[in-house]
Amino acid sequence: MAAALYIYNSIAVTMEIEANCIVSSDSYEKFGLSDTRLVSNETVQDFFGRGLMSKDAVYQRYTQKLSQIVANGLDVSLELERIKQAFHQLCDPEEAEYLSHSRFNRFMSQKLYALDLSGSLNNLTLLFDILSWHAFFPFSTPNIGPAIPCINKDDFLRAVCLLTLDPASRYAPKFSAARHGVSSGTWGPFDGWLIRTRGKDAIDFNRRVFRSLAVPNGTSTSHEVTIPVPRFIMYQPQQYEQGSEGNPERQIVIAQNESERFVDIHDVFSECPPGEDSLTANPLRESYNLILSSLQLQPNDLASLDVPTTRLVALLKLVQAIQATEKRCEQDTILGMIALAENLDCKGKLSWEQFNTVMSKKGGLIADVLSKIFKIFRAPLEKTVL
Repeated sequence: MAAALYIYNSIAVTMEIEANCIVSSDSYEKFGLSDTRLVSNETVQDFFGRGLMSKDAVYQRYTQKLSQIVANGLDVSLELERIKQAFHQLCDPEEAEYLSHSRFNRFMSQKLYALDLSGSLNNLTLLFDILSWHAFFPFSTPNIGPAIPCINKDDFLRAVCLLTLDPASRYAPKFSAARHGVSSGTWGPFDGWLIRTRGKDAIDFNRRVFRSLAVPNGTSTSHEVTIPVPRFIMYQPQQYEQGSEGNPERQIVIAQNESERFVDIHDVFSECPPGEDSLTANPLRESYNLILSSLQLQPNDLASLDVPTTRLVALLKLVQAIQATEKRCEQDTILGMIALAENLDCKGKLSWEQFNTVMSKKGGLIADVLSKIFKIFRAPLEKTVL
């Protein structure tokens, strides 16, 4: 009971990994499980045992969470109603519970034409693929071969919310460092901060866009792309010569590598726990490792995927065209990204590393334009003939 009280009385804040931090080579498991970690694990196992961590249950909580974030203090019901109205307008007349691909294309073609972007109409498949991938995030898109995924109302709502969010770690057009959700705790004999939620940065956005545009490259590799995730942060004194200035403490980070294939699922689990209470600390992010084996992860590692160069160039040209309508002065940047993509091209394809190199120049611009496009579904809709 004392350990449980410790968890729920701990202080929950957000923290950034400092540029001059020291990432310790020590294993996070060096000191074994503390009472805090044990209780956190037991809480997650209880969630799982009660059926609260099924895909449907997670989707329900995530839909609600995204809806609240998008509303941002506005009338949530009004925001949701507009998105739902858009969905019903785009529904397949024969299968009213699912989005119609052809209606989506006709609707978007009209909107792009209204923006004087008639030359960008070949991007309709691109936009639908981005939407459909985000509709099933953080889980994988259903494997139904060449058939179009069946996107229902909640799937559509999540996709629109994700694509129109102003990412917490982004100040357009530039991404800033991630801020992790932490609460006070211990690691062995050390006092510090345990990680409850992982912060996001530009690479997370780039990964989402990459996966939504990518196709399997037919190769198998033993190399698995991993992402270092902090587990514990502490501060220790550092020595300075007498009279010198500087921070008397140095940030020390204990991290573990996680497979990229489940890092997003892990994030959503920790961000949307059952019975979330903003006044208390929810289970530690690490505890959800205990149930990941029961879930369907992303079927392909990043190393097994490529993005056709023409697809990224088409997206960049769409960004360029929309910026031109707004008279924004980033044309040279986009042209530079297009040139870089074409220079890095390898047999018509870009690997994850090459794609990220292109996006790292100004990925925030792509985030801004995708947000602008999909915010169409959050605005009052005129009656459109489809």
